[in-house]
This record gives sequence, C-alpha cells and structure tokens, in this order.
Amino acid sequence: DEDEDEDYPEFHPQQVIQDICEASKWKDGRQWDPYAARRAVDDYEEHLNFIWNRLQRQTQKQQPQDLQEFLSPSQVKATRTLMSSEITERAVKASVKMNLNTYALSRKVRELERLIGSIGMTPLTDPLSLRLIEANGKAGNVGRALSLLQLRKARDYPAQEDEFVFCVRAIESAGLFMRKNRNVFVGETFQPAIDNPTRWLDAILLNMHQRSATLTTKLANRMLHTYATT
Repeated sequence: DEDEDEDYPEFHPQQVIQDICEASKWKDGRQWDPYAARRAVDDYEEHLNFIWNRLQRQTQKQQPQDLQEFLSPSQVKATRTLMSSEITERAVKASVKMNLNTYALSRKVRELERLIGSIGMTPLTDPLSLRLIEANGKAGNVGRALSLLQLRKARDYPAQEDEFVFCVRAIESAGLFMRKNRNVFVGETFQPAIDNPTRWLDAILLNMHQRSATLTTKLANRMLHTYATT
C-alpha cells in the first residue's frame, strides 16, 4: 500500500482522518488547541479540494467520475471513509473549535459545505445535519441554519432542543457581527433584516410547533433575550 501511495505523496486521507478525529475531541480547557484544530481542518479542506478538482477534470473530459482513475486502492478506501457522514460530522465539529471570528468561521463553514456537496459522496444524516446547524449557528449563517432545520423536519428527524438553540445562536452571532460593523450613517429602515430578529424567531417557533417540540423555559428566555438584544 505504501508504494501505491507514492503517486500523490501529499495526499494522505488516513492521516487527515486521524487528525480530524483528534481535533474533534478537544474541549474548552487545557486540552483544547485551536491551532491544531485549524491545521486539521485546513488539511481536510485541501484534501477535499484535491478530490473535487480531480473529479472535475474527469467531467471536463466527459469521463465518468471514478476515484480509482487517480487514486491507489488504499487511497480510494481511505477517501471513502474520509467522505463518510461520520468523519464529515467530526470535521464539522472540529471547525467550531478553531476559535475564529464570526466572519472567518462563516466563510470556512460555507466553503466546507460547498466542497462536500459538490463532491457528492456524503449522505446528510441526522447527526451530520445537527452538527451542521451547530456550526452555522456559531458562524451566524442564519439562513443556512434555518434551511437545515426545515430539512430535519422534512426528513422526520427527531426534534432536539439543541437544534433550536443552535438556530437562536445563529441570530445572536449574526446580530453581534452586524452591531460591530453597523453603518451608523444609514437610517433604521435601511439596516439589515437581521437587526429585526422577529421573523427568524417566528420560523424557529413554527418549526417547533410543526414537530411537536416542547418550548422549555430556558429556551423561551433565551429567545426573549435574543429579541431584546439583537
């Protein structure tokens, strides 16, 4: 196997899998290393770009997309594991541990989702969709978080309080970013729509109602706080 991997010496999906799994385990405290998480996620993104570019070359040549045409058998096996829902969920989890600002994290999460979707080898499962809501929530990607919330409803995934909390967090993150970058020379009627979070909160409540999810006191208080401060 080692001899077969010499074709692409910088392509090591098995190592990326190990790094991603390790980075996703870190928690706040002494064991949390945001720089190691960044390195793991950046390497993961580079590997996704490599796979995507190679598949695109095949498409441009009007050839069927086949990993075996440009990877060794051992690399193909590791790549399929790399693109699995389980490892992808770990990679998304590692991305929220990079300690990036809202704008940088928003771009990173959107780019990872774009690559994963473009390659098209990763089923969107219950755990992965929940993790994507978490990442988009922290990144302030309100529209994407709510789209995933709707997808979970459409697929009849069990409602979990965390997914609604993550969507509320998306509103908070976006609102905080916009307040820091607010154009003070523009009138209130021309401020971004996120400055009025009512429709987003209503969408969350509607989704909860449609899925018979319980509105806990803790979540209700957080939504009220978000409405009052955004």
